[in-house]
Amino acid sequence: MPRRLAPLLLALTTLTCLTWSLAWPRVVQADNASRLSRLPSAPRPPTLPELAHADREATVELTSGAYYPRDTGTLRGHVPIHVLRLAMEVPLHERAFFIGGTYEAAMGSPAGPRAPFVLGGNTEIHGRAVWSTTTGLAFGAGLGVVLPTASFDVNSIDAFSLASAAIALRPWDHVFFQSGTFALRPFVDVHDTVGPFIIQFREGLDWTFDVRESQGQRAFSLATLYVAIRPVNWVALGVEAYQLYIIDAPVADERRAFFAVSPSARFMLKYVQPSIGMIRSVGAPFYPGTDSTTAMRAGLTLLW
Repeated sequence: MPRRLAPLLLALTTLTCLTWSLAWPRVVQADNASRLSRLPSAPRPPTLPELAHADREATVELTSGAYYPRDTGTLRGHVPIHVLRLAMEVPLHERAFFIGGTYEAAMGSPAGPRAPFVLGGNTEIHGRAVWSTTTGLAFGAGLGVVLPTASFDVNSIDAFSLASAAIALRPWDHVFFQSGTFALRPFVDVHDTVGPFIIQFREGLDWTFDVRESQGQRAFSLATLYVAIRPVNWVALGVEAYQLYIIDAPVADERRAFFAVSPSARFMLKYVQPSIGMIRSVGAPFYPGTDSTTAMRAGLTLLW
């Protein structure tokens, strides 16, 4: 090779490497932006989040129902309970990292003839991460931290009865109605979409700490399964199934597992997503001495 060509080849090689070093981040960024734009949208289950949503979202949900005292099958024996849930979640980075919060309150008077009253619950702050594909498959994990904002007196029959009744309606939300409780809630998520069918699953552990009394710590297992179909692009018809299992609390074995199912419909509009459904206990409810619980639920999610 002629010596005079060596400097020219060196200059061309250097220029090529410099050009690629400057262009490569933009190529990767463009490819990642293209992948994110091709992630399929999925309906939000009534309880679980859409794992890789692109919008900030705020949800308000009202559950209104009743528990039925044992051996009473008529409406005359029902005890009405209402639970309000406020939730918000925002994506932090590229539909992969999210942060959010939830607050719940209950209203009713299950212990006696007094007028219904409001019982404030605990507050949860959570963060989660998700890995998703353009085929609809997604895996995620996260951690929730429950702050002890519920301050009712556990020795009050009225307050304790209302908290237990709210848990009976929504057993997966038991940690929101535990007074003086701090909790850690690690969880894992799996989601898949196959044609019009959607399946999503969450397994979680609630590790609670009593910050006021000497009851120590407790562990609960929570499982939620959602299966749905989209007959048209903007409607999802599905059912959620829940299990609450008390791992180490001093209770009888027949009082450790509680189940509920919730058929629902969600309407996926551009800026709002209303939903409606019902909740029905399966087996003995959480509230002692009751035969069953039934509730209607209505929610509205705002997207921006």
